[in-house]
Amino acid sequence: EAVEGYRRFIQVRASHSKLPVARFRLGLAYYEQIPSEWFLVPPAHERDQIATKQALNHFASFIEDYPKHKKRPKAEKLARRCATALAQHELYAARFYLKQDKPLATALRIRTLLRTFPQAQLIDAALALLLAALQAAAQPKVARVAQDAIGDRKDPPSLINAIQRQIAKVKQLPEPPQPKLQRL
Repeated sequence: EAVEGYRRFIQVRASHSKLPVARFRLGLAYYEQIPSEWFLVPPAHERDQIATKQALNHFASFIEDYPKHKKRPKAEKLARRCATALAQHELYAARFYLKQDKPLATALRIRTLLRTFPQAQLIDAALALLLAALQAAAQPKVARVAQDAIGDRKDPPSLINAIQRQIAKVKQLPEPPQPKLQRL
């Protein structure tokens, strides 16, 4: 109900003096819908993240549109929490794919995490998982995704160097033959 109320206010009163507060509170309303930790249900990072994405989007647009507003520090803090939750979800999905023996899907999830949340606190864990996917696959396609994922990243050097060495090994392997399509 709060989301709809703030949305309506923003649409109807686009020039109102309290518009910035309404936009902040819209982000806050989505933030309140983010799954929380409770021992009887799966962890929050395993559940739907739509509210987290919505909250992050609203906080980001608030921060961009109102750089001098007094609520900006709070919006930045909540946006960082949302970004961390979304990064945890990407890492969870990447681990799931690796357990399912899907290294390409693992590498793609890690690439998404590194591109979307480059400042996340989970970078070391993500890079270690990317290395594990490379070692499990030894496929040129996974190596290309891994190279794209790390880009020109230099930190942490030990993991980056290990990933680059593994990419070099995989690139030396021949490309697997493409399956021929048959017409029915």
